[in-house]
Amino acid sequence: MEIIIKTQKELDNIPLDCKDTIYIEGGTQENPLILKVKYEHAFVVVRGSAQIIMRENSVVQRMWENSVVQDMWENSVVQDMRENSVVQRMWENSVVQDMRENSVVQDMRENSVVQRMRENSVVQRMRENSVVQRMWENSVVQDMRENSVVQDLYGEAMVSAYGNNKITAHGYNIIRTLQSNKKNLTLVMSKDCHLIVVPDFKPNFKDFAKRFPVEIKGKNAILYKAVHKINGGYFSDNDRGFEYKIGEVKKHENSSSKENSCAVSLHVAEKHWAVVYGSWDDMVLLECEVPIKNIVVAKDCNGKCRTSQLKVLREVPKEEW
Repeated sequence: MEIIIKTQKELDNIPLDCKDTIYIEGGTQENPLILKVKYEHAFVVVRGSAQIIMRENSVVQRMWENSVVQDMWENSVVQDMRENSVVQRMWENSVVQDMRENSVVQDMRENSVVQRMRENSVVQRMRENSVVQRMWENSVVQDMRENSVVQDLYGEAMVSAYGNNKITAHGYNIIRTLQSNKKNLTLVMSKDCHLIVVPDFKPNFKDFAKRFPVEIKGKNAILYKAVHKINGGYFSDNDRGFEYKIGEVKKHENSSSKENSCAVSLHVAEKHWAVVYGSWDDMVLLECEVPIKNIVVAKDCNGKCRTSQLKVLREVPKEEW
């Protein structure tokens, strides 16, 4: 028997001894469904445009299509991610057992674990003591920091490492790090692997424009923002009360700190970074004109920078990204 869940009430009413296949299809970015329990005998699938949060010992066997787990906490487990499914944040002892196709984990923290990454799966950020146990094919870890670990790389998997990281590479792998971070790596590589040591990043716009594809028009740079489109309006991911309008010049306080790219300001990025960041269901991309003199680039920049002023030029058609 199949049970299709659209609301929190329907989910809460499922008995713990359920032996059916449970399809979770409900929840939104603002009001995700919350899964708190492990069904010992049921098979749980998150699919479609579902949005959920996982807590305690909850288990999802499959994530399909454009489904999203916003947060995984405690000992929660996703056994299999496929297609364009997304886990936005992993905390504590949460586990993703298998990532395939174009699935994405945006942020791993604490003792969270991804056991296997395959095909074109991506982990965007690893922090603290997070672990990826196996990477195959074209899987990618974009940003490793602190004490995060990749235990084994095979195929043509790629990792960018910027902390006290431990990596063991067996395939035709590429390990990328900064010159100043090379000494922090505990690295075991086969003869077919390649270590790319990049000159240390200079936290200024000139170096930013060399490293990332940025269009420059006179004294302005063309950069991008991923935002939520709600009832025709464009709203910040960080503050849903902060609205952008096409043609509007937006101004905001901009921290002068170069230590943290997430400091208070208007955040903008090169196009690819913005697209990857904005994985939510109602995401659209805004093209912005930014005065170069107003831009602050932080030391931990990986494609994003900050500004005190921008002008929203247009909503970028999806076929352009």
